[in-house]
Amino acid sequence: MDDKLNQNNATPTPDLAEQARLQRERRRRFIRLGAGSVPVGLTLTSRPVMAWHCYTTSAWGSQRADGVAAGTSVYNRLERNVGTTRINGDECWYITNWQNNSGRTGGPARYQKQPWMFVGDQLRSRSKPGGGSYSNYEQSEYAKNTLTVAAVFPNGLVGCAGSTKCWSLISNGVSSLADYLLIAGLNRKYAETFHQQVMNQCLNPTSYTGPDQLDQMAKLGTAYKPPGRSVAWDAADIKTYLSASYLAV
Repeated sequence: MDDKLNQNNATPTPDLAEQARLQRERRRRFIRLGAGSVPVGLTLTSRPVMAWHCYTTSAWGSQRADGVAAGTSVYNRLERNVGTTRINGDECWYITNWQNNSGRTGGPARYQKQPWMFVGDQLRSRSKPGGGSYSNYEQSEYAKNTLTVAAVFPNGLVGCAGSTKCWSLISNGVSSLADYLLIAGLNRKYAETFHQQVMNQCLNPTSYTGPDQLDQMAKLGTAYKPPGRSVAWDAADIKTYLSASYLAV
């Protein structure tokens, strides 16, 4: 009987003890961060953990206010705190893909296609009126000469006329706030349906009844304030948010 009692009260093996310690520490960090600051893939119980990492603007702003320096990728801090490993996002085209009309290497099949060719396929049929089919190049050129800012941001893009062709803004480089916002808007507009849903969990969460936050950034520029915040974001804030959320990288 003494032997049985000793077995029941025995000190856990090192492996079990370490596992228990790590679980307790992870739980404490999770609680300290608050569910609103945890990556979407970890908070939506009906979905698996995804490669996508994006945050509501208010949650991201909370992390910045908590001491993250301007220009720092917030996902590094968040993932370190919740014990996950950084995974490169593969759910949209990179900035260079839009600039060079090049497909992604690897990742979902849609993003392996040339982005402007894909846009062209959404804007018109491949079939020519007189017979035959448009080539990849012809579809790309059609999209570059047709897609306007208003088609991506109906409520406006800061500093740009709605009739401006999207291609004309980014063909010579992506550096301005409007450029970054346009890339984010293009990625959202032409992403896979499921990926659009993930983005909308960050940009227009079901718990928030106000306007879409990407549309607000595009319309207001540096006058934009996240929900519940009294201080407007500057251009660096918005660019870093878009990058940290894999909307414009």
